[in-house]
Amino acid sequence: MNISYSSISSYLICPSRYFFSKQPGKVARSASLIYGSAFHELLARRFRGEQVSVKDVLSSYLTGKPKESENNWDGKVVYGSKDWRPDVMEIWMQDAANLVLSLPTKPQAVEMKLTRDFGDFTLTGVIDALWGGKLVDFKLTASRFFRADVLQAACYALLNGGPSQFQFFVFHRDKTPRLEPINVKETQDQQYLDWVVNRIIRPTAKAIKAGNFPANPSHNLCSQDYCSYWAICRKTGERNG
Repeated sequence: MNISYSSISSYLICPSRYFFSKQPGKVARSASLIYGSAFHELLARRFRGEQVSVKDVLSSYLTGKPKESENNWDGKVVYGSKDWRPDVMEIWMQDAANLVLSLPTKPQAVEMKLTRDFGDFTLTGVIDALWGGKLVDFKLTASRFFRADVLQAACYALLNGGPSQFQFFVFHRDKTPRLEPINVKETQDQQYLDWVVNRIIRPTAKAIKAGNFPANPSHNLCSQDYCSYWAICRKTGERNG
């Protein structure tokens, strides 16, 4: 079976949410998800030399741009808070793009689609960039107390074949927007990567394959403001088998 970091993360947050995300039917999408997807496309196209505007890319996502990963979107956007308005998102995207595009060096590759077979499962993913010999991921909605997602970094190092240098570029929406580079040292440790495979990824893949999808109402994202499947879950209950 194929499994990605996003699938692993989604399952660990709430197995029921993961289950509903894979079912046919139309649901709303969160503004933060759309914002991240649009930004990554913007950067990839800009680095390929396309003169595409922030407004055009963001608008195409907010108005229902067809994407294979969003084929069950009903066209509605869950904004979560008053800050998540299209005009504000456009300003954030422009600020973040200006910071990234003004860096003194350019990436060797962007939006790298990779797979790696582990026998009982295949890990898949898209790495934002290879930059100065480091794997790079952009974080756009991080608070000032951002903690590096070591699991994501480990998954990407595994996709890259093993121990790798990894760096997050974290966009802070302060009075003066800034981009903070954060290195993740664990991705250079083969023993840690083996632990991630055997203690996190493999058990998660096994649980998904077995059809174990209990709900996790204690998670702080279990809210109609942050989960597109909240209403469906409350109506039908958790899924097992």
